Amino acid sequence: MDPQTDQNLGGLIAAPVFREFTKDALQQLGIRTRVKTGGQIVVPNLVGIKRDDAIKQLTKIGLRGNIRGEGTKVSSQEPIAGSLVERNATVTLRCTSESLQETPRFIGLTLVEAKRLADARGIELKIKGEGVVATQKPEAGSMLSSGDVVEITCIAH
Repeated sequence: MDPQTDQNLGGLIAAPVFREFTKDALQQLGIRTRVKTGGQIVVPNLVGIKRDDAIKQLTKIGLRGNIRGEGTKVSSQEPIAGSLVERNATVTLRCTSESLQETPRFIGLTLVEAKRLADARGIELKIKGEGVVATQKPEAGSMLSSGDVVEITCIAH
């Protein structure tokens, strides 16, 4: 209760924060979402999938894809996953060889969540500490070659 209004405003504050947190968590776990909001379409996470499959996904939800690069897998995209765009908007897909992939964001995940994400993406982790991931090297968005190791430092929560 807000002592000055006699109304409970917690939902107004918590809802947008929860929405962003949930969207980021789903993206980190590699769960693709497809939600339509007020005539706009949420851009799905296409990083790590084959370019042909990415184009099919975009077409299916009413978006267009523009391929950049000669690779067979999507290494990055613009606009990023979770962005709201109008129907028929173009998503630029940067494609690299299958041996490269974008480093996911581990910061803020629990150690268990970080391990699960790394396993799902075939990434080897070098772990220091326990609890919640506080730092990572290389940073999220960097390109990883096959066999590269991501170092994470965790702190107790």
